[in-house]
Amino acid sequence: MPDLESEWFAEDDADMANFLALMDALMGRRPDLVTPADEEQLSRIAALVANVKV
Repeated sequence: MPDLESEWFAEDDADMANFLALMDALMGRRPDLVTPADEEQLSRIAALVANVKV
C-alpha cells in the first residue's frame, strides 16, 4: 500500500484508486490468483517501462 504521506500518491488519482479497489476485491474473492511477480515478469515490466519518464 502506498504511503499516504508521500508526495507521489494523490488521493484524487482515479486510476490508482480503481487499481487498488480491483486488487482489494480480487484478494478478497480469489486470493489464490494473487501471486508475487517472478523474475521473468519483472524483466518484461522493466522492458515495458524503460523509456517512461516520470
